[in-house]
Parts: sequence; structure tokens; C-alpha cells
Amino acid sequence: MFNLLKIEILRIFLIFSTLLAISTSVFAQTIMSLKPNAEFVFQGRSGQMKRNTTEITDYSYKYKNRAGKEVETIYGIIDISLGENQSLPSTERRKIEDSNPLKIGDILRFFYNGDSGSGAWTRAVNLEVKSDGTLPFNGQAYEIKYLEGNVSATKTYDFGFKCWYATVLKSCIKAETDTFSQRNPSSNGKNYIELIEIN
Repeated sequence: MFNLLKIEILRIFLIFSTLLAISTSVFAQTIMSLKPNAEFVFQGRSGQMKRNTTEITDYSYKYKNRAGKEVETIYGIIDISLGENQSLPSTERRKIEDSNPLKIGDILRFFYNGDSGSGAWTRAVNLEVKSDGTLPFNGQAYEIKYLEGNVSATKTYDFGFKCWYATVLKSCIKAETDTFSQRNPSSNGKNYIELIEIN
């Protein structure tokens, strides 16, 4: 009787291990299916936003905005409009690359530049990894890094953010932002953004 019980427990353990291996394999396949032509669909205060990725790196993705201009989104939350006279100098890009992958307690500071037509400017990015964990999305539990920080240019621009960043998706599954822009007041205020679909 005791031996039969041990055999039954062992059998249940083997079944559970097999199911776990299969689910891990499916999750790995989901991760591997993320390609440069993926379409992210977000929900925000202005409705749905779609971003069709053109390139993916270890810490960012690129897409074209509605005007057809290229934008690079770093850590799922910091948009640099490469097609609109904004640039990330190679020295600053190396700082990001050297900090990747992010770990709890990491503080990253870098700068990017732009020219709005009324003069050149520099924005400072401050980002801190507060914690990590998992967050569900589309029936899967994704590893996330909880990021807090801001992007600022003295007296003209401030963008505060909280981002639940899914490392394998290169995107925030959800984010909270607060914007002040002297040049673009229509973007001012708080926003809650959530990733609702990937195609």
C-alpha cells in the first residue's frame, strides 16, 4: 500500500514536470516570435495607438509614427524622434548598452539632443530600476522591471514616468506618465497607457 502511494506520487510529479516543461517551451516560443515587424497596440487617454516595429535591439524598438518619421523607443517608454532632428549620441548609447540588462537598484542617466527649429536643446534622462517581478499579458506571465524616472529640459520640458517593462517584449505592459511641454501643451497632463495586443 505504501509503495503504491509512493508510485502514485511519483507519477503525479512526472506529469506535473512534463506539463511545466511544455508550458515553458510554449512561453519560449512566444518570446522568440517577437520580430521586427511586430505590431504593438496600446490603449491610452486618446484611444488606441498602433506601433509597427521596424527594428528591435536589446533595449529598444523602432517604429514609424503617423507622419512616417522614425522613432526609437528606449526601455519601452523614452521616445527619441530620429526622423524629427532628434539624436542619441554614440557616447550616450554606449551608456545604455553598458547598463543592459537592467538590475534592481540600477540608475541610468543619459542625454539626447534635438532641434525644434527655434533652437537646439538637450534632454536629460534619469531612470531607476525599483523592483522586478512578473505581470500577466495575453495569458502569459512576463518578467518585468519596474522603472521610474523622468526626461527633462530646463524649464521647457518634463516627462515623468512609471513603466512596467517586459524585458522580452522591449515594451511597457503598462505605464503611467505626466508631461509638461512648453512647445506642445496639448500633450500636457497625466496618461495611463496599457499594452493590449501584439500582432
